[in-house]
Amino acid sequence: MVAELRCIIWTMTSLVDIGATNVIIASDYNEVLEAIKAPLQWPRLRDLLQQVIKLKEKFTMVVLEEEKIATNGIAREIAKSC
Repeated sequence: MVAELRCIIWTMTSLVDIGATNVIIASDYNEVLEAIKAPLQWPRLRDLLQQVIKLKEKFTMVVLEEEKIATNGIAREIAKSC
């Protein structure tokens, strides 16, 4: 979960840097999306979740949506190869 949250933080930071204002971020890690929606239920991840919440404020619109593992297969294979 920590790695996935760090990836989301990196993604959001990069999108802020290029001036994006409306973004959709998809993840196949449902627990991470649940943690972002209800951060108080995940005290172990508090620091990372606070970073995500602060980054969300920099966008006009942020949609975090769940992606099925099967539809994210190519990205998963690229990540494994690294």
